[in-house]
Amino acid sequence: MDTENGFEVKLGKMEKLEVSIPHYKVTTKDVDNIMEDIQRHYIKVIEKSEEPGIIGDTVTIDFIGSIEGNPFPGGAGEDLQLELGSRTFIPGFEEKLIGVKTGKTINIEVVFPTDYDKNLAGKKAVFTVIVKKIECKELRDLDDKFAQEFLKYDCIDEFRNHMRDDMEKTKQEHKQEVIRKEVLKKAMEQCEIELPSMVIENYVEYYSRLLINKFEETNQISGLNLEEFLQMTGSDKETFRAEMLPYAEKNAKIDFMLEELLEENGFEVSEDEVNDQIHKMALKMDVNFEQAKMHMEPVMEGVVHRAKIYKTIQYLLDNAIIKEHEEYDETNEKENIAS
Repeated sequence: MDTENGFEVKLGKMEKLEVSIPHYKVTTKDVDNIMEDIQRHYIKVIEKSEEPGIIGDTVTIDFIGSIEGNPFPGGAGEDLQLELGSRTFIPGFEEKLIGVKTGKTINIEVVFPTDYDKNLAGKKAVFTVIVKKIECKELRDLDDKFAQEFLKYDCIDEFRNHMRDDMEKTKQEHKQEVIRKEVLKKAMEQCEIELPSMVIENYVEYYSRLLINKFEETNQISGLNLEEFLQMTGSDKETFRAEMLPYAEKNAKIDFMLEELLEENGFEVSEDEVNDQIHKMALKMDVNFEQAKMHMEPVMEGVVHRAKIYKTIQYLLDNAIIKEHEEYDETNEKENIAS
């Protein structure tokens, strides 16, 4: 059928579309991993009094450095906390602190790297270091006491089951989103849609703005234009457009396919279905239903149309054949924001 834009959209097979997705399930290993993350978050720090420092310990030190017996700028510090093995200090410095006990004073000889500050690069220095404190990290037992004290649950099994339920819910939500994307992609591939370049350019602009908005939110800035965004991300117009084009074109075709499918089937929506859309918008806007409805009143026709598009998508989902792989492959998850 010809659209009001003057090009034709030919629908193909829209029912019994077969798509294959990963098999989403929460395994015991998944739950173990999240429990271990929580265990590390509540790690116990213990001060050593007699034992020497080892890799992984944090030492608190005072130090003063000299070159040929003369102190140099930036070569002294107090109460510096240094994790042994982190390699955050001059090469050779941390290694000399391994095996040293609290209260000891040692001299550490180092050579500054050649890529260090030009005034110090390649020079030998001696640091006089006082070890004031040594602390080690110890994992707490994941037992009922841990659950009661830190997690506010009666027992650790109760918390573990809660985490599994949350992970199941999250994976199921993600699964439904993957199914939606794959079914829409499959349906679009069945259609013949030749879009004018102007339509695609409009979509490129739209999705470019979406990407810039996400960048602004992440970096807590606002008002960027494309040139400023490209400068901050180290890209250029040609590369950026080449990356955005396939996603813009794909989504443009999906949109026009859905419009054609909606018109062909004449889907109508109930008041409850429209209200469901307003509820979703209210959540995004962080307002209550009545506030969102009042805000949407001037564009209610668009809200109704959005509900019809959702119903059109649901029609495709209800009539699709979904097959699941046994193996989960993360490479299937690489989707652009425009999807």
